[in-house]
Amino acid sequence: MVIIITGAIVIARGKKGQWFFKHKMLGAAGAFCGIAGFTSIATFKILNGYPHLKSPHAIGGFITVILMAITPVLGYMVVNKAMENLRSVHKKSGYTVAILALLTFLSKADDLLKMIGLLSRTNK
Repeated sequence: MVIIITGAIVIARGKKGQWFFKHKMLGAAGAFCGIAGFTSIATFKILNGYPHLKSPHAIGGFITVILMAITPVLGYMVVNKAMENLRSVHKKSGYTVAILALLTFLSKADDLLKMIGLLSRTNK
């Protein structure tokens, strides 16, 4: 997801060929992956009675998903000339989403590395 969103930003900065179509598709794919991931973990936690939004990772993910949902809407508004002045807000929102998604991922990267056996599972 982080790679997809970053790709959307890189394509928009280059503006070569069919950049807008690629930017739009990668941005939508990244938003879909983020929202689907958040929805699946929230559903899992609710069904199993686990607490949610109790860790920095969870709170960061929630904020990221909210911005992930807003960013394409801002882009749509800019493209359809409804509010051209939102272009800079759309850009800043995209950068913020990419950074927050990366930070949220990194906040639990050690758990992922332990799961796949690349990091020791020893207790501290």
